[in-house]
Amino acid sequence: MGTLKRVLQISLFGLLAIGLGVGSFHTSTAEAVDRNLIRLYVDGNTKTLSSKAKTIAEALEELDVTLGEYDVVEPALHTPIEASPFHINVFRGEPVRIVDDGTVIDSVSAYQSPRLIAQQAGLETAAEDIVRMERIDDFVAEQFVGNKVTIDRATPLAITIDDRTFTIRTHKNTVGEALDEIGLSLGANDFTSPGPAALVAETNNVSVVRVGYETGSEEVAVAYSTQVIVDNSMLVGLEQVDVEGRDGLEVVTYSLQNHNGTVVDKTEISRAVVRQPQPKVVRRGGKIPDPNDNRDIGLVMAAERGWTGEQWVCLERLWTKESQWRHYADNPNSSAYGIPQALPGSKMSTHGADWKTNPKTQIAWGMDYIKGRYGTPCGAWSHSQVKNWY
Repeated sequence: MGTLKRVLQISLFGLLAIGLGVGSFHTSTAEAVDRNLIRLYVDGNTKTLSSKAKTIAEALEELDVTLGEYDVVEPALHTPIEASPFHINVFRGEPVRIVDDGTVIDSVSAYQSPRLIAQQAGLETAAEDIVRMERIDDFVAEQFVGNKVTIDRATPLAITIDDRTFTIRTHKNTVGEALDEIGLSLGANDFTSPGPAALVAETNNVSVVRVGYETGSEEVAVAYSTQVIVDNSMLVGLEQVDVEGRDGLEVVTYSLQNHNGTVVDKTEISRAVVRQPQPKVVRRGGKIPDPNDNRDIGLVMAAERGWTGEQWVCLERLWTKESQWRHYADNPNSSAYGIPQALPGSKMSTHGADWKTNPKTQIAWGMDYIKGRYGTPCGAWSHSQVKNWY
């Protein structure tokens, strides 16, 4: 009888151990499925970690990443984490000393471009200004450690030629050097007032005096160029203008030959660029759309309707609030369903029999609904913020 009791005890303990082992296996498996792989760039290093965070803000808090006032996070803090691996970049604000023609401004910035740092500090720069950045680590010599931005301003110089006055900007020392820089040629008998040896720093205006032949001049546009920057965070096919282009301006001077008061010959004497063209800067998407990512699908379909920029931001926020962009989202308190939370969900059948499972069908229906009722995504988002529905 004692032996039988011990056998029953051993069997019971074995069953309990097996049960606990199975439970532990299911628990660890569920936890693994619930975690995302995050690749975090911060403080000059890239780390790969596992996290259960649902948004970037939660991930940074979980990973004990503290943000300063001037730090920049890409993507934005409210962005949901719905992919694995998920990339997060943290750019730290660093001390910056801006020296603008002797004026010193101390600030903090996460930008790496010296012109953007100057712009953030409220300083406008011309295309002719020289803006450079260097790293300062010698505190004893500089009484400062960080990035030093130096702005070497070009000197404005007004030039009057053939009854027209234009202002150029130059780093040259003398009037003659400044005129040579812009390609303004003088005839054998022409002269300038003040003369070519006059210092630009001491001169505000220069007059070009033509001697001998009748001359004339006209303004000619200098076409701006376009710089394209590939942005791998933007989908292929989308682009955004960061800086509008502006044509430059040059003055073409001619020698005119008259016969009885009629011009019979017109010979070009010189061309002087009096305003440099401002290149157009275009950011073009380099990210390949993920056909399994509902947001990427929505971004492409919104762009096809012209809903880019602010309108896309409104649409992204609206449907993040409604469903987190899940095409199977089912409201337990109503019959609202899908990415746009159609009420009832069967309304979306007008756009396809696969309305329950196809995110494209749901997005197409939701966009038509917004267009018909609110005109734009921002109109729908404004209503949702006030009423908590749209």
